[in-house]
Amino acid sequence: MAANQMLKSLLSSAQRSHLARTHLFITPRGTLKRNKFWTETMESDILVYDFQDGCSPKERGTVFKGLGRANLVYPNKDLTVRLTELERNDPTCNGNRIYDEIKASLEQKQVYWLMLPMCNDVQDVKEYIQIIDKLNPQWLKYHGSLQMICETPKCRHNLYDILGEVPEVQGVIVGGVDYLRFAQGTTEDLLGKLRWDVLNACLYHGRFAIDSPPMSLSSDDSTIQWHLQSAHSHGLRSGVILHPQQSATFNHQFTPRLEDVQAAEDLVHTWLSTRDTGYLRGSGNDFYGPPHMKKQVWIARYYSEIQAKKIVHTQIINENQIQNMNKQLDSMFKEMKATEIEEADKNDIHDIDIDDNENENALNRNRIGFIAFALSCHPRVKDRLSTLGFSNVQYYVSPEDNVDVDHQNRASSSTSTGTIEDIDCVSSQIINRRVTSKGDLVVTYNVEVLDQNHNPLCRLIRHDLEHKLEYINYDNEGDYTNTCSPHSHESNTSISSLSLNKMDKNIDMN
Repeated sequence: MAANQMLKSLLSSAQRSHLARTHLFITPRGTLKRNKFWTETMESDILVYDFQDGCSPKERGTVFKGLGRANLVYPNKDLTVRLTELERNDPTCNGNRIYDEIKASLEQKQVYWLMLPMCNDVQDVKEYIQIIDKLNPQWLKYHGSLQMICETPKCRHNLYDILGEVPEVQGVIVGGVDYLRFAQGTTEDLLGKLRWDVLNACLYHGRFAIDSPPMSLSSDDSTIQWHLQSAHSHGLRSGVILHPQQSATFNHQFTPRLEDVQAAEDLVHTWLSTRDTGYLRGSGNDFYGPPHMKKQVWIARYYSEIQAKKIVHTQIINENQIQNMNKQLDSMFKEMKATEIEEADKNDIHDIDIDDNENENALNRNRIGFIAFALSCHPRVKDRLSTLGFSNVQYYVSPEDNVDVDHQNRASSSTSTGTIEDIDCVSSQIINRRVTSKGDLVVTYNVEVLDQNHNPLCRLIRHDLEHKLEYINYDNEGDYTNTCSPHSHESNTSISSLSLNKMDKNIDMN
């Protein structure tokens, strides 16, 4: 069917479909801890851990260690691992190297794709698959898939055959840099041709096309702008990036413009119900028909998919919001103190320990502030019907050394050395979505309240009831098995629940 050849908007794994506008390569040391670009890094849809070009031999151990820590450093992010290329003619190549890389990748549940470099034909791809199946024959069936880089003349020639014979390959990256090395050509002359060959093969076989990375690490120079605009005009809606600060620019370019979405939605409802075609009334020459309307449907659906499937939302907390929170807490605790004194007088109690009460109130104040901000962090407040509750509340003591911090070892069910004034941002990550019998969604989030070093002050699991967005099919949603839930703690939520009921229902996060 012709519909099966439409541009794929989402990248598939064996488990589910994923939003994949940006694929950010992480440096080896960047896998070990949350650095100053952590917020920007989390904005990229997919993170790539690299054993190939971006990893020197002495840094291989760092990447292995980073893979094991991914749930702490980049919680609930979708990951790709680029493997080492097959070096049959290299006498120094250790045959166990690729085996070890695949083994470590399959053990990390956040890894959904293995990226294969320098594959020339079907046999090259199947060599990797044989190793994967030997380690875990279920992985490619029920969890992950493959991406490959089209970066050699032989791969370009054989791409249709590879995609036709190897359904496990779900994404193809335009390998512009290496291909231009083979061809000794220029980016301006040859990149567009390679893009088209990759895109058309992906359209034909129903796979996901990913653009080559720009060689500039900037986010706004002329090279980047040319690269982005030409990729978009060539039909690509996804690309590889090499610096976290490029995430926002590339995401914006590969997201439909709001005015285009609004224009599409005005026409789509009529088209879907009536299949009406013809000339727009009063235009005289503005014809619209099935090709035009199917494009509009694609735009409307893709925009909804972006809104629904963007896993991470980060909300920066400013000084005004903290002051507003403190005012509400002052009012609440003043009311609670007056009630406590009134109860004490009524019961003729005169030995209340003021110091203990003040210390307990200070502790509860921070607890409640953390939870209130965590409950209010949502990417689309208008689509949230209600908060169903929260669980697994954890508070954290400040680390003495921010290098190689293990957040789980700092977790506590009751205490924190941080205060409301230490909050820098709140990060929420979708970890589960389920459609209700009435058609709404129950969405589960992992939420972290973070300080300026991106270390958690508080973490909890939040459950929301949300509107189901239009144009999206949730039937094949699958489980978000990259979930790494925090260790369960019996937290003292009685004070929090009592106090939150006295606060405004929604905290202004804008």
